[in-house]
Amino acid sequence: MSKKTFLSFFLILLLIFSKSYAENLSTSFTNSFNPQKFPQTAQFYDANGDAIQLIDSKGKVIVLNFWKATCRTCLIELPSLNALAEKYPDLKIIAVSQGDESAELVEKVLHKERRLDKIHVALDKNQALMNLMGGGKVPQTYLIDKDGLVRGHITGGADFNSETIHKQIEELF
Repeated sequence: MSKKTFLSFFLILLLIFSKSYAENLSTSFTNSFNPQKFPQTAQFYDANGDAIQLIDSKGKVIVLNFWKATCRTCLIELPSLNALAEKYPDLKIIAVSQGDESAELVEKVLHKERRLDKIHVALDKNQALMNLMGGGKVPQTYLIDKDGLVRGHITGGADFNSETIHKQIEELF
């Protein structure tokens, strides 16, 4: 097989995979019909190592995203998460890195390489916060209202440019 044929074949496969993958991104939060209070004492850390508690953001609508720099799905959804922050400046978006990723790596991935400067960076090295929410794999995203109630959840990748997601967020303002 020639290089040209191989390259063409590879590009076709990449396009097919990209299209089918994009179709699998969630376009809405699963609504919580019986909203639960987000664990108010749950603690995680900013890039400087300072403790953060969600109770500090009471009165704000929050999108809390659990991710890892080594998660391909996470990296695919992050630009649309940043676009969401640009569209809704009053929305607090926190991307909580899971596991042993360093603050330097997280800053590099989000801010230096991808220039996603609207997303607040946080670390959950021992995954205590995610475990309080039931654990699982990344990415996971929670929509939290001004009273600290979880109003929606997405397991897996999401397209945060979705009109449905925008409407769900707007209902909370």
